[in-house]
Order: sequence, then structure tokens, then C-alpha cells
Amino acid sequence: MKYHFIIIEHNSFEYLKEFINSLQNIYDSKITIFNNNSSYNVEENFSTVAEVINSTENLGYGKAINQVVKISEADYIFICNSDLIFFENTFSDIDNFISSNPEIKLFGIQQLYPVQKRQYSYGEFPSLKEIIKKILFINQLLIRIDKSNNIREVEYVDGAFIVVERKTFNEIGGFDEDYFFYSEDADLCFRARKKNIPSIINPNIKIIHHRGASSSTNLISSKKAKLFINGISLFLDKHHSILYKKTYFSLFRIQLILSLIVNWTIHLFTKDSIYITKISNNKELLKAI
Repeated sequence: MKYHFIIIEHNSFEYLKEFINSLQNIYDSKITIFNNNSSYNVEENFSTVAEVINSTENLGYGKAINQVVKISEADYIFICNSDLIFFENTFSDIDNFISSNPEIKLFGIQQLYPVQKRQYSYGEFPSLKEIIKKILFINQLLIRIDKSNNIREVEYVDGAFIVVERKTFNEIGGFDEDYFFYSEDADLCFRARKKNIPSIINPNIKIIHHRGASSSTNLISSKKAKLFINGISLFLDKHHSILYKKTYFSLFRIQLILSLIVNWTIHLFTKDSIYITKISNNKELLKAI
């Protein structure tokens, strides 16, 4: 078996159903749904099309993935959120890319919103360089103008969809299970880079990701804000000094305050509700720091 799809599921039945239905053209593959203590019967709904592993508690993202990889015999692991949709040619494009580039061991592809607008499918490690670029709004500008289709190395690929050789995943040590949700993808790629394993983005292969498909679903709850901040905090604890971490979060507060001011100003002129969502998210993140 060449490929193993590992899908982490927690109470997203409709999205998961749509994703599974899109996996019609796959071959030489196995699908495993890891049920992270969903409130509905995942096995009853999906056991005819996929292996279902049930957990009586929500283990988080990385720990659930690790458990499945331990028993996998596939050459390559597809690490998947449940809210994805493959296009008709997504799988064949990935298969061809792997066959043509055996030296590439870890990569991501271009994620799109359902309206087929690009999402930022990769990122920079939490760092002083990264947060200064955010303060100067350089990151936001790059997101808007990034139309490149060049296959290239990036710092990390977004954890919603990662393809990684199973031997490489094990060589890196898998996901660090200290992370519950958020920043585990950056940490995995950071440790891969230390072993001279680059993280590659291929923007020519496309996939739908429902993340933030509407302003309401893009709202950050206080719980998610805390998980997000805790993920960054843990990353900085593991890979940088205490002083570095304190400096980072001081700059992060400045960035969030500046973002609040800018979003309020734009909203006053445009009355666009998306900026109310952004303002709310900024406030939740500030409270979580």
C-alpha cells in the first residue's frame, strides 16, 4: 500500500461526508478516520468506506495522527483535516508529483476557499522576524499578492493537509504530543529542517479547505484563542530562550493593537462585517496572551 489517508474527525459530519465523497479516484490507498470523541456515531456512518478508530477522549491533533502512523504500513501518509474536498485530479496530481520527485519527503499543496480563492497554505515559524513583518503588515501584503505557482521550500506547510513519507515522519519523531492543537505543524517542520528535510509547497495542486468559509465560521472563540496562544508559547519554550519569548509576545501585543486600530478604521469607511469579525478575533487573542 502506497498511501494512507489519516483524517482527524471531531463533530464535523457534513464536512467529513463531503470529503469522503470526493475521494472517489484514489487507488493503492487506505483511509482511516480517527474519531476524536465526536458526539455522533462515526463508525455507523463511515465504516463501509473507511477504517474508523474511536477514542473516548479528544486526544488532540498530533497525538491522534501518531497513533495511526504507528500501525500504518503505507509509504506515504496524508495528514488531513476533515473539512477538505479533493478535486477530480487532486489525487492523480499528487501521485504524479511524488513519482517525479522522490527526493521530496514532506510537502503541502494549495488550499482554496470554497469560492476558490487562495488560502495561505504555508507559514513562517513563530519568530521575531515573523512578528515584526506582521507589525509592518508585510505578511498581509504578501498573502494578497502571492500568485506564484513556483514549487519551493517554505518554513512550514499548513497542518490541514500534509503529505509526508512515513519513514521520514518517524525519523523526525512524529508530532510532538505536548501540542494539543495549533503550532504542531510548525514544530514538525522545524524539527524536519534540523534534519535537513525541507518543507515544500506545490501551489499547482489544489484542494478545497472550508476553513473560514464565512465570517461567522471564522470567528475565534476564547477557547480557540487560548489554544492558539498556548501553541505559540509552547513552540517558543521548546525552541527559544525565555527572553526571546517575552520579546515575541510584547511585539505580538503591539501587532494586535495596531491591527485593531486598522480594522476599526477600515470598518468605519466600508461597513464591511468581515472587519467586525477581525476586531473580535484581535480582542480574543489579546485576552489570551
